[in-house]
Parts: sequence; C-alpha cells; structure tokens
Amino acid sequence: MRSENKPSAPEELSFIEKARRAQLIACTIETIATLGYGQASLAQIAKRAGVSKGVISYHFKSKDELIEQTAAAIFEAFGAFMGPQIEAETTPRKKLEAIIRSNLAFMQRHRQHLVALLEILGNARPLPKLMAATHQASLCDLESFLRWGQEVGEFREFSPSVMALVIRNAIDLAAGKIASVEGFDIDLYANELVALFDRATCLEKSEKDSHA
Repeated sequence: MRSENKPSAPEELSFIEKARRAQLIACTIETIATLGYGQASLAQIAKRAGVSKGVISYHFKSKDELIEQTAAAIFEAFGAFMGPQIEAETTPRKKLEAIIRSNLAFMQRHRQHLVALLEILGNARPLPKLMAATHQASLCDLESFLRWGQEVGEFREFSPSVMALVIRNAIDLAAGKIASVEGFDIDLYANELVALFDRATCLEKSEKDSHA
C-alpha cells in the first residue's frame, strides 16, 4: 500500500515528481530498446537512471505500471510529432499524405521509442490495456477522417473501416523493417505509400465530373 505522501495520480504530481517520472520513463525506453524487454529489469532501469530501485518503487507501484506509463509516453510522443504536421494541411488528400509521412518519419527519427514499443508489444503479458485502446482509437480516428474526405467530395466511395485498417497496417508494417533492417529506405517506402493510397482514395475522373 502506498503511504499517503506518495504521488497517487499524475495531476497531483509536483514539477519535481513529474520530472523524475519522465526521467525514469526515458530510461525505461532506453533500457528496453538496448537490452530487450526480458532483460529490462527494475535494477537495470535504476542503474541507467543513476538511482536506487526504491526511487522507481516510489513513483510507480509496480513494473506493470511503469511499462503502462512508458507505452503512454511513447504514444504521446507520436501524437506530439505528427499532430502539427497533419493540422498544417487543409485538404483531405494532403492530410492523408501528412498522416503517412509523419508517422513513418517519427519511427525513423525516434528509433529507440519504436524498438521499445515493439518489445513491449511482443513480450509484455498482459499487454497494457492502453495499447489496445490507443490502437482502436487510432483506427476510429482514421476511419472518421476518411469519411470526412468522402463527405467533402475529395475521396471516392469505399469502406472507411476497411481502408483505415489497410492504411494502418501498411504503416505499421514498416516498423519491423525500421527496427531491424540496416539502411531500410524509409523515404522510398513513404513515397510509395503516399502514391498508393492517393490512387486508392481519390475520385476517378468520371466521379469528379459528376461532382462538378
């Protein structure tokens, strides 16, 4: 049981406590990405952070909670990186391009985050509930976006749920390549995905004429 002076919820944390938790999460990402999930013990994470295991236990009630919060931090980093790039575009076609390119660019530029996330996905049992919820939310958001593109007359008629799943899987397929294949050409992959899904979603000429 936590003592009453321990932090119990993120919104109750002081600036110093938030900074310490962020440091421990960053060290968890580094440790998992470097050693693998199985070797990323609390002792190893504490060693990398330069603290005792007790410091981790003070801020996180268990390793499961630490992993949960680490996954949350990775997803937040994805969103912080991608969001502004997507919001900067004004048309469905350009936003779809930004979704694809920014997602792949984050994986490439923040490889440790990607590797740590893949390790958690492949080894954490049970998987953090947040991960399943976030994945489902991502699909729902993408589906809603595609439906909006149809409503404004820029995308052709197709199943938004099917297309969202295909786009999501095509992006996620690159994750393993980026993590394990030296020299994987992410720019080429991004260019091909953008061209592929632009053709798959855009109106054909006859449809454009009917909307004119």
